[in-house]
Amino acid sequence: MIRINLLPQQKRAKASQAGKELAFLVFLFCVLLGGIGGTQYWLHRDIQTLEEHIATKTARKNELFAQIRHLRQQEKELASLEERIQAIKIIREAQGLPVRYLDALVSLLPEDKIWFESLQFSRSRGISLRGVALDNQAFAQYVQQLRASPYIQSIQTRRTSRRRVQNLDLVEFQTEISTGEPEDKGEEGRG
Repeated sequence: MIRINLLPQQKRAKASQAGKELAFLVFLFCVLLGGIGGTQYWLHRDIQTLEEHIATKTARKNELFAQIRHLRQQEKELASLEERIQAIKIIREAQGLPVRYLDALVSLLPEDKIWFESLQFSRSRGISLRGVALDNQAFAQYVQQLRASPYIQSIQTRRTSRRRVQNLDLVEFQTEISTGEPEDKGEEGRG
């Protein structure tokens, strides 16, 4: 039996054209999926890189904060040491002052005119002085000389009275002396 194809050839061409278009669409779909997959891979890789970068920076920041805490602790210890050193310097400077105050009192003392009976230092840089003088003029002259001393700030006479000692009429006195360091330490160091 013989078969005769009555269909026009153009229709057959259209059918094969549809297959080509379908293959082209499948190819475009695969390229599009490949592009989307490639873009997603590229973005995922960038995200991982940035996350690693953030983790590195965070670790570095934590290290720096630890160093800052350590430095602040060192600064506090240094400040504490500076305060202690300053306190020691103040104490060292103050240690020699009572000797200088006593030197000021004794070096200005007129011989055979004034005698001390008691001398007391107080913590507030004061001196309580009690004694006898030959007369009021000797005591007044001594007080004037003490006021000129750089270590004596003020003198308050608490009491003066007459007192008889071995047939001599003497003046008994009691004073409070406020002491302090000289204002100009540069001149003190030169003298």
